[in-house]
Amino acid sequence: MCYRTATAKEVVLKDFLGNGYTFKDYESSYHLNGFAHPLLPSATNEEPNLIQPLQWGLIPSWIKDNTVAKEIAIKTLNAKSETIFTTPSYRDSIMKKRFLILV
Repeated sequence: MCYRTATAKEVVLKDFLGNGYTFKDYESSYHLNGFAHPLLPSATNEEPNLIQPLQWGLIPSWIKDNTVAKEIAIKTLNAKSETIFTTPSYRDSIMKKRFLILV
């Protein structure tokens, strides 16, 4: 994903996905900046039919300090496919906490 993105209007996304999806607190946006860690419409592997706003960015579970969390979140906006399974920041999440960002 790039550092800037946009989300579709709800009616467009509903038309694209078809029936069977529930939308929670959906808002469309234009010119979103990844460094602002915006809420983006997402579907998780736990609830694939629920489209809900989730914050863009990854904070690994082993981070306990808010200052360090902000620094890590900036550094983890994009994962490289070559190292996603070996980099400590992504290694556990890629296997257990997957979700789709609808942008």
